[in-house]
Amino acid sequence: ITDFRLLGGTFYWDSRGTLTTVDIHGGRFDNSRFNNSKTCTTMRVHGNAILAFNNGGQNVTFTNPIVINATPTIMFSPGTKIQLTMGGIA
Repeated sequence: ITDFRLLGGTFYWDSRGTLTTVDIHGGRFDNSRFNNSKTCTTMRVHGNAILAFNNGGQNVTFTNPIVINATPTIMFSPGTKIQLTMGGIA
């Protein structure tokens, strides 16, 4: 999928492959059902969404850092390893 915008509801990311640009304004972005390898090039969170990566989280590669412009709920499975880099406001 080249450009994807989630405004509400639930999107289940069940397929393999790449999401190029994802803009999340609300709803639930759910990666919890399948642990297929996936890539997301650019993800921007603009609304108070739910990001569910609680299937181990080891199957998603983010090419660029996730840009968070809101206060989402992000869920991971216990033991998941993530790296966070906090940037300042430009």
